[in-house]
Amino acid sequence: MKLNILYLLLAIYTTMGCNNSPSATHKAENPGNTAQQKHEETDNKFDDQEIVAQIAKVKHEKVYTAEEMEAFFPEQLAGIGITDILSIPNNQTSVGKYTLNHNKKIEVHLSDGGGEHGETIVRHFMGVSKQTYKETNGNNYVRPVTEGGIKASESYRDYNQEYEMAFFLPERFGIRFRSNGLDRDEAWEAIHVFISHLKQNQ
Repeated sequence: MKLNILYLLLAIYTTMGCNNSPSATHKAENPGNTAQQKHEETDNKFDDQEIVAQIAKVKHEKVYTAEEMEAFFPEQLAGIGITDILSIPNNQTSVGKYTLNHNKKIEVHLSDGGGEHGETIVRHFMGVSKQTYKETNGNNYVRPVTEGGIKASESYRDYNQEYEMAFFLPERFGIRFRSNGLDRDEAWEAIHVFISHLKQNQ
């Protein structure tokens, strides 16, 4: 029941988000808040010394440009070609979209936590990696997981076979991965391919 309420809140947030139209390298759509994000935010640990130390570590690092961020996205994930890369202005975030005949989709939000304005990104995504919230409703769930050394918040929505994973990638990146039409193993394999490509191109 709680998950149904959370999904209703998601729909409301998404509708509200449609009124925003930020300019971007390509026109960016407002991703909106999800039920998973809502719980991640409540679990963020704002006085966590590890998070504070990480913020200080990357605060004076150069922020990646939109063009540099685009190079972090591979041409394919899970056999699906990239169809668009959006850059969200003043948010240090780029979004890569992969679509195959509207049956299989992947969306990767990559946020750079470096620089003077990266504190919110580091706080949020490190908090996500530490969050403990979990809930199950039938086949739908939100839960903390560890896969291949990655601590993430993972959710699944059965009605559209959607997986969403969010986590912090040391030393500075926040990643939110969303897929439709992929099974869990395929989704995580795509995540690891993305991370490998990002590291190779830093």
